[in-house]
Amino acid sequence: MTAGSWFSKKNRILKLTDDRIMILNIKDEQLKYNNKYEDCFGVTKCLRIGARNFIVHFKTRGDEEWLSDKREEIIKAISEKYKIAENKML
Repeated sequence: MTAGSWFSKKNRILKLTDDRIMILNIKDEQLKYNNKYEDCFGVTKCLRIGARNFIVHFKTRGDEEWLSDKREEIIKAISEKYKIAENKML
C-alpha cells in the first residue's frame, strides 16, 4: 500500500509504503534513500498557524524537511508505521 507522494523543499518525492520510507528524485524518480520506519528518530512540525512544513529525523543520516498540505496525515502515517515496527511511540 502506498500512502502517497509529497514534494519536499529539495524537489524530491516522499513515498510511504507498509515497511519503508522512500525518497525519490523528482526528475527521474530514481531512489535516493530507502529507510525502514525503525530508522526514524522523530518527526517535528512547525506550530505556526497555516504552516505546512515538517521534518523527518533519521538515526543514521541527515534530516529531511518537507512541505505538504497533507502534513498531519503524513505524520500520522509515519507514527503508526513506527509504532507497528518498534512497538513504541515515535
